[in-house]
Amino acid sequence: MQLNGTTKSMMESILAESSSWPSTIRAFGKEEQSFSRAVDVIDKNANPFFHNFSANEWLTQCLEILCTFVLSSSALTLTLLPFTAFAFGFIRMTLSYGFSLTIYLVDSIQMIVYGKG
Repeated sequence: MQLNGTTKSMMESILAESSSWPSTIRAFGKEEQSFSRAVDVIDKNANPFFHNFSANEWLTQCLEILCTFVLSSSALTLTLLPFTAFAFGFIRMTLSYGFSLTIYLVDSIQMIVYGKG
């Protein structure tokens, strides 16, 4: 049991101790110390993940806004051009490919950041 505890991460070890030994912790009067130690370790381990997730969401939001602006301006430009018979089909094709490329761009960025394959 002790070897298993030493090979785990610090946070997992503390959480396992706090869930396995609550009566021992209460018996020695170390409830507050154990709780504050567990909260400190959880904060230290969750901090890098939170910043990585926030940066990824910010980048995704900026890319989606940029793609929306480009698609909207291109659709407006194509609509304001003189009318021809193929204009509506060309506008539909442009928007269809634009939305597909937007989804592909966001998915590729998330695959790079999260390492999903």
